[in-house]
Amino acid sequence: SGLRLGKWLIDLRASSGKDKLKGIYLRGVAGQITDIARSDGVKKAIADAGLTDKFEFVEQYADYDRGKGQSVTESMLSKSTSYDFVIANNDDMILGALAAVKQAGLAGKMPMCGVDGLPEALAAIKSGDLSATVFQNPEGQAAGGLQAAVASLEGSTPPKEILIPFQLVTKDNVDQIAAIATRVYGK
Repeated sequence: SGLRLGKWLIDLRASSGKDKLKGIYLRGVAGQITDIARSDGVKKAIADAGLTDKFEFVEQYADYDRGKGQSVTESMLSKSTSYDFVIANNDDMILGALAAVKQAGLAGKMPMCGVDGLPEALAAIKSGDLSATVFQNPEGQAAGGLQAAVASLEGSTPPKEILIPFQLVTKDNVDQIAAIATRVYGK
């Protein structure tokens, strides 16, 4: 998911017309493996593209929490509104950041992207409040787990990894992803 988030930033820079972008990066829990992997992925995508010097991040931990995502973003925006984007390692934090961005009068002016594909984030993409999210397909994850369980029950060794591809969700494909999210999370 971090690689997809980094690719989204690279595309954002290309479409912005700016040489360098500065943004808020809401991280999860300090030292937690998922947070580290996502952060490493973002930075790897940018480094692999040779664009490390074209991005500046103000990183803060918000513990994957919506309220903390909002308060951290409010604090940052109270000091400066000269950010080009906000990204977060989950949708709860980006939705909290969205509330802060709206309060600051910057809604629609500051591209924002999270990770998960929660129904509320998908609705915010449909309305134009969020730019994107990286979909973490719960159906695909369950299917991968079942494949491994069946292989084990049949006496074979399941693959060491069963990777479920992450998918960037934008206005272009949000309805397709929302159908999956509705099945998984309900209405």
